[in-house]
Amino acid sequence: MSTLFRAMREAPHGLPQIGPTGRTLGVRPGLDIPAIQAYQLVVPGEGGMSVSPHDSRNLPEHRRPPLFQGSGRDPVWRIDEGQLPSSLTYRPDPRNVNHGFVEPAGSMTLQEYQDALASTQPCWVLVHTWLDQGADANASR
Repeated sequence: MSTLFRAMREAPHGLPQIGPTGRTLGVRPGLDIPAIQAYQLVVPGEGGMSVSPHDSRNLPEHRRPPLFQGSGRDPVWRIDEGQLPSSLTYRPDPRNVNHGFVEPAGSMTLQEYQDALASTQPCWVLVHTWLDQGADANASR
């Protein structure tokens, strides 16, 4: 199982902000996935919410904040793949080993998918330093 990383805005209550943007906990309809309307189906293998596996240094430079040698504006969060609900799955990007997708595990509506992503909010942990990255990154040192 992998540790997954994503840079996201922090909500006032100290967890990732939920929303349909590239900087929140959610997916961008019509961009990250083909579905645009809440009732349209989202299926495995068509994309999903972007994450980087194993190490926060795998995040694109424009997503990493200055603390992580990047130019992004948002803090870095991590979640263990095993914490994803059964309705979601992690799929490595076949074109980029430093990228992957949190996708639906089966067909569901866009609204159900957004809700499933939002349900993971309490599982995300703020990464404060390079040393606070979870088992994947620490094992590779």
